Amino acid sequence: MQCQPVAGTNGALRVDIQCYRCNQNGHFGNVCPNNTTNTDGNREYQFTQVFLIFYVKSKNFLSPTLIILDTGSTFSSFFNLEQMVKIRVCKGIRADSNGGSLDYTKKGNVKVLPKLEAYVNGNSLAKILGSDIVANYRVTFDSLNGIFFAVHISDSEVMVFKRLSNGLYGFDTSVDKVEPFIPDTHTSFFSTVSKNKEYFSHQEIEGAERAREIQGRVGWPSDQQFKEALSSKGQAFINADITPDDVTRAAAIYGGMAEHS
Repeated sequence: MQCQPVAGTNGALRVDIQCYRCNQNGHFGNVCPNNTTNTDGNREYQFTQVFLIFYVKSKNFLSPTLIILDTGSTFSSFFNLEQMVKIRVCKGIRADSNGGSLDYTKKGNVKVLPKLEAYVNGNSLAKILGSDIVANYRVTFDSLNGIFFAVHISDSEVMVFKRLSNGLYGFDTSVDKVEPFIPDTHTSFFSTVSKNKEYFSHQEIEGAERAREIQGRVGWPSDQQFKEALSSKGQAFINADITPDDVTRAAAIYGGMAEHS
């Protein structure tokens, strides 16, 4: 006998959807009421981790002192306790990325950026700085004198994160040095994700985040390709709880994915 559909933790009932976690109809896996982890339904995203995985594989080795600024991540996470201070237990979150899910129940402050809090888990793939860094530090982007992000640790000094791969910028604490800040009229200010979100409702932001998450899981097609697939009559994405409008809003918040040649 078929079980009665069960609504998700968001209160929505989708009788046509079967959850991949509990196999019950009525909700998506990301809002499964049978999820018994201690993350209390709190979720964050590291969208560009597919590029991080490719980058690690291409190098065969990732320096333990390399800090990566991930422009597609909504939060910061570290695996190396030696580069953290004031580590404490916190309200847990579940982080979704292209590489799967990971639970975090501890956080601390980053030694080299003490105003920034980061989640801690020894199973994290790398030391990642997310878009939350802009809430604590000024961040500028320069595409004229090289492609890099500069994190201003004071009025006179910056940490320069140089481009590693798509959406990834690195600073190796064992090699790179803090540099003096020289004002440049060609330097453009980093348009923060948090600022962009001010133009959208909470529901629109959730849809945009979900769209970007799925876009990453299917190999980062361009925005146009992704929207065409979502709107195709062939149902390329079965049970996808997103629309082409969500993809457009994701591009407005996080930046668009380039067209493939």
